[in-house]
Amino acid sequence: MERLEKERLEQERLEKERLEQERLEKERLEEEERIEKERLEKEKLERERLAFLEKTKLESFTVGGKQGFKDRTTGEIVVHPKYDKVYRFDMGLALVKFDFKWGFVDTSGHEAIPVIYEYADSFTEGLARVKLKNKWGFIDRNGDAVIPLIYDLAQFFSDGLACVEIKGRCGFIDKTGQEVIPLIYDVAGSFSEGLAPVKLNGKCGFIDKAGNKVTPLKYDYAEPFSKGMAAVKLNNKCGFVDITGKEAIPLIYDLVYSFYSDRAKVELNKESFYIDKEGKRI
Repeated sequence: MERLEKERLEQERLEKERLEQERLEKERLEEEERIEKERLEKEKLERERLAFLEKTKLESFTVGGKQGFKDRTTGEIVVHPKYDKVYRFDMGLALVKFDFKWGFVDTSGHEAIPVIYEYADSFTEGLARVKLKNKWGFIDRNGDAVIPLIYDLAQFFSDGLACVEIKGRCGFIDKTGQEVIPLIYDVAGSFSEGLAPVKLNGKCGFIDKAGNKVTPLKYDYAEPFSKGMAAVKLNNKCGFVDITGKEAIPLIYDLVYSFYSDRAKVELNKESFYIDKEGKRI
């Protein structure tokens, strides 16, 4: 009887392991599919942006320390050089700065969104973060405040979510302004590849877009994901976790840099070199 019971428990253990492996593999495949869709969407938007840029044929120029836009083919001035700073056009709008205020001009030179903000960013995922009366929010391309300016701090949208802060607590909102991840963290970074680094009570880890912890909040430092890997630091040693939260590359290095083109620069015992995603020296 004792032997049969041991066999039964072993079979249950193996079945649990199998189901867990299937779950992890399913999550991995879903994540890869999501990342691929986002990549294709970003490529599409970039093609549209470049096509629009080619169509407008506008370039910035400077006269007497002031900037404007002119047709780069004919030289015709479209936006007179009165701004302290102008940025490139993106889908018909260009961010401009005048007398410490920010706004947007269109390709006809009209101030499509008034130059009234204390700060503004270029549009990201269809929305631009702006600051007015020391509060942050988001506007659309019509200049409408689709997310009220009520936050003490806001980051730009990434992966459909933006980190916002009120009274020293951070969380995430979606593009409708709905708070999808509560404002409970001390610090939070932007989402990248479906995960975001967060910090609570002095310790860092990663959460997914539903707010679930993918890793324990145990690290001293954590960087956003790049190429499926994220740098982490614990007890003055650095390594990498993958998108499942597993420590894929042991925390043995003195310093690490984010992955780029499937390799990352690391430092160990005052020596710098590159490693691949398996932690092998290149």
